[in-house]
Amino acid sequence: MKKIIFVILAIGVLFLTSCKKDEIGGTATEKLYSGEWVVATTCDEYDDDDTTIEDGKKLMIANSAANVEDEIVIVTSISYDLNSSPAPFPVRGKFKLNGSPSSFKGTVEQNNLAANMVLNPRHYAVLYNGRMYLLSAIGEPDEAGEEWDGIHLYTRMTLDEGKITPNGAKTIGGYTQDAISMKVTMYHDLVVIESYETPKSTWDDENVPEFDWRIKEGSRTNAEGDEEHWTLEGYRYTGFDNDEGHH
Repeated sequence: MKKIIFVILAIGVLFLTSCKKDEIGGTATEKLYSGEWVVATTCDEYDDDDTTIEDGKKLMIANSAANVEDEIVIVTSISYDLNSSPAPFPVRGKFKLNGSPSSFKGTVEQNNLAANMVLNPRHYAVLYNGRMYLLSAIGEPDEAGEEWDGIHLYTRMTLDEGKITPNGAKTIGGYTQDAISMKVTMYHDLVVIESYETPKSTWDDENVPEFDWRIKEGSRTNAEGDEEHWTLEGYRYTGFDNDEGHH
């Protein structure tokens, strides 16, 4: 998203995470949804963030710990480019589903489980001199009482529609594989980030105060109107070298 409250953002690289409780094989969803996929990604709002199937971006669909046919975990990442500084942002959503593999969607909006609510400087952007920067680029505060208008990126998501078509795609290596198409909407939160003095017991030198950032209590609200609509389309991963693409 290239203009969340006041500015630009962008998107593109996929990054996988995993969870011991969620598994691909030998589960209720194994023959329905689960697996590893190679996808092209497009954003309705910012077409310069698109990736092609040749980029070899990955999407993983896993069984949830509940081990039921109508609940899945999707794992991927969105790469955003903030002021020419691209970085992957992990995306992980657990969805109860309506429908079947040929036509399905999530029932409700879900938290992005990878967007930890603990303040991660790479997951928050702040307004500085009229531009947005990752909090990690701002560095540690020098004093208590500083406040920044900011945004917590990609905190929530909806699975708007999906479709898996058996033998519906050709891989870049020329193999016939199952096809997948999925549309998701990503949401953001507006926040105020403030600096504070950390407990003296944590200082390296008891005579030198140290400071850190935190979310100001009660400041979190939905970034209305800054949603991003993404389409992921591709095929089931084969593992063959000539299907790898370029990462």
